[in-house]
Amino acid sequence: MSATKALVNFCSSIRYEVLSPDVVDRVKYLALDFLGVAARGSLTKSAEIVRNFAKDMGPAAKESVIIGSDTKSTCQYAALANGTASHSLE
Repeated sequence: MSATKALVNFCSSIRYEVLSPDVVDRVKYLALDFLGVAARGSLTKSAEIVRNFAKDMGPAAKESVIIGSDTKSTCQYAALANGTASHSLE
């Protein structure tokens, strides 16, 4: 089995109930950190360009939010736009 498949199998088998309180607390912290950085990063020119691309490319079923805007797109394009926003300040 490839390393990627092994990682996917491991991640998909994790259940919230078996996570330690320390792990849950750390994940909450990192999720808030991501949201804050992505919200601020959404104001950059690079994030604007990718957000407009996602807006133009997404099909009719727009189900996922692009952070820092009222724009929705497919989950793939929203992930691209949100990832760009979250890394644009680095």
